[in-house]
Amino acid sequence: MEFLQHHSQLIGILLMPLTYGFTGWFTNVVALKMTFYPLNFIGIPPYLGWQGIVPRKATGLALKAVQMLTERLVRVEEFFGKLDPEMIRKNFEPVILKEVPPAVDQMVNSLEDKYRNLINEEDKKKIVLLAEEEAVSKVRELTILLKENANKVFNLKTVVLKNLTGKNVSIIVDIFQGVGKKEFKFIERSGWYFGAALGILQMGFWYLYPHWWTLPVQGVIVGYITNWLALYMIFRPLYPKKILFLSYHGLFLKRQEEVSREYSRMFATHVLTPKNIMEEVLYKRTARAVIEAIEDQTGKIIREKSGDTSTDLIETLDKETGKIQPKLMEEMIGMLSASSSTMEKLIARSMNVEESMFQKMKVLPPEEFEPILRTAFQEDEFILILIGSVLGALVGLLQAVYMIYLG
Repeated sequence: MEFLQHHSQLIGILLMPLTYGFTGWFTNVVALKMTFYPLNFIGIPPYLGWQGIVPRKATGLALKAVQMLTERLVRVEEFFGKLDPEMIRKNFEPVILKEVPPAVDQMVNSLEDKYRNLINEEDKKKIVLLAEEEAVSKVRELTILLKENANKVFNLKTVVLKNLTGKNVSIIVDIFQGVGKKEFKFIERSGWYFGAALGILQMGFWYLYPHWWTLPVQGVIVGYITNWLALYMIFRPLYPKKILFLSYHGLFLKRQEEVSREYSRMFATHVLTPKNIMEEVLYKRTARAVIEAIEDQTGKIIREKSGDTSTDLIETLDKETGKIQPKLMEEMIGMLSASSSTMEKLIARSMNVEESMFQKMKVLPPEEFEPILRTAFQEDEFILILIGSVLGALVGLLQAVYMIYLG
């Protein structure tokens, strides 16, 4: 105890490498957490609070992903050119036809009694028949377009935005964390190494110039340098360089093949899945065509039986059926997907999204490969480095308090 009392100043100096190793590690960890979390804004909008950089920029990041996919990795015509339209038609027609009678029942039952009572069982059969004809016609039209002009029925941007933003924003966070997991671990560990090294320099500086205010200033420098250096070493140099006998390459660029595999796997698993693709191409469009056919035929029968062809009745019926239409659409799309697992497996095998993306991605030039992860930081790198500086200053201030009052 007596030793501690008489040598507290010396202990404070000896602890500097440890203190600044901790500072470097802590500021890097906080910066990474603030990059991805929280998923939703916490605080008083629009400025008093925080939302993770990736979730906040999700739409912009998703659009950049679309740009890279369309320019370098995905050719819509090439993907759909691998599919057999006849196979899709044969597998899907029975599925959609099975959903028509329940949809007719739901639509008719949603009407007011005075309209519902005008429709008998024969009328329902007629509505079912016409809706089935529309379903078959729509399926054939879409499958032909898939082969001849896939861009007319498939919008890659819509699929990517829907599955990476809004309620699905956690997926884009998972993708960035998945492809950059080794780099993020390096950022955390490097904080200790760089911080401890700067702490050793600080020991010498304090010995020559022992003024308390230098500690928070050095804390700013440590927080800044450790965050900046970690980010720099991940992405630079773009191409391998040799210094004497040592070869050095940006850590992320060095792992291009490994990252390409992971990125392709995650996109194929969470975004460009057969279910998501078919929902955009087939399920939504066919369900909409069927429901509109049911609406049209139901309205026509009611007008004929009531003898009322006025605009008021048409508007009233539109409101009546409009109440159930969104729910019916959602249910039908869900049922179509649930009943199409065999077809989706066949499509997955034919399109082979993961392997196709991987083969193109692993040979991208470094300038085009780097943005895959860099976009998560690029626009707000200065914020992350500033956070490191502020936290470093706080730790330096605590160290200064120790050196003044206990040292």
